[in-house]
Amino acid sequence: MDANALVKQLIGELKVLRRSRGVETKEITGKLGPALRQACGIAADDGPANLRIKLRRRLTELAECLPWDLKVLAQAAFALVPDANDQFYNVRLAWAAKQIDRQERTLRRRADEAVRQLAELAAADLTGRSAGLGAEQVGDGWHTETLSAMLNLSTPEPEAFEFRTIVADRDELPEIDLAVTLTAAPNGSTSPPGALAMDVLYGGRLTQRFMEAERRFAMKLTFPEPLNAGDRHDFALRFRVADESQMRPHFVSVTRQPCDKVELRVKFDDKRVPSNVWLLSRVFQSDLGDPAQHGERVPVDAAGELRVEFLAPDPGFAYGVRWEIEPNSDSARMR
Repeated sequence: MDANALVKQLIGELKVLRRSRGVETKEITGKLGPALRQACGIAADDGPANLRIKLRRRLTELAECLPWDLKVLAQAAFALVPDANDQFYNVRLAWAAKQIDRQERTLRRRADEAVRQLAELAAADLTGRSAGLGAEQVGDGWHTETLSAMLNLSTPEPEAFEFRTIVADRDELPEIDLAVTLTAAPNGSTSPPGALAMDVLYGGRLTQRFMEAERRFAMKLTFPEPLNAGDRHDFALRFRVADESQMRPHFVSVTRQPCDKVELRVKFDDKRVPSNVWLLSRVFQSDLGDPAQHGERVPVDAAGELRVEFLAPDPGFAYGVRWEIEPNSDSARMR
């Protein structure tokens, strides 16, 4: 099945799922089509409980890749959050209307758009970047050619730098949406709006900054002039974290659009070098804090630095590193 046909099939199967109670639908085993089963990693012998767990988990991960309003609509459509698990789709849609301050009559079109983008992301994962959808179908008119990011933990305030080359997939592209997440602090507290400072080093200006979720900081980068299809554009960003307690011991990239290459570097403080560092590759974002997420070991060199690289990472998944600090080490405060 080609990518376009797969997207259409996923859209149809997702719309069937949302008509009833979403992931809480009764007799859900018979309500899922083959494409959605494959997209969520559901095996033929999975019972209803495992089926719901896998379905909720994957749809939640895909929804995290959407713009905030579409994410809320996806959560409501498929009953992914406790506040939107009513048995009727219209009631769940009314809940979403209050969250994003939109009139209900305009929401159905946006809800369909959320379903379409979920299907495109799922199809891109199933078919693979090179053999699947083009960037203009999966993203918002652009894709990333290279993303190089560096986290510096050797300074009084942790800071990160992102250098990115993007390619426009349509004409008259004036701006793009970006987001950065400070994952949950150990006490589960939310990140205040001032927890992350953002600056553009070159390549445009930030025209909007807002909290897209409890710990996700969103921004709109406007270019010096609109890009046309095929144009490449470089930009660089700097992020500073005032309170280190807002950070967890990992550094990852989760791309919404297709990306050809991701390179990540981390520089640790000489007195706070981790005892163990593991590679994270194609991990669900919600599992980043799970101690079981241990890939191959990543060495830290004599300068307290490490580097990892990923080619064609799948949109919606986390790629990067996770580290562990010895309890008796001075670096234990990084937790």
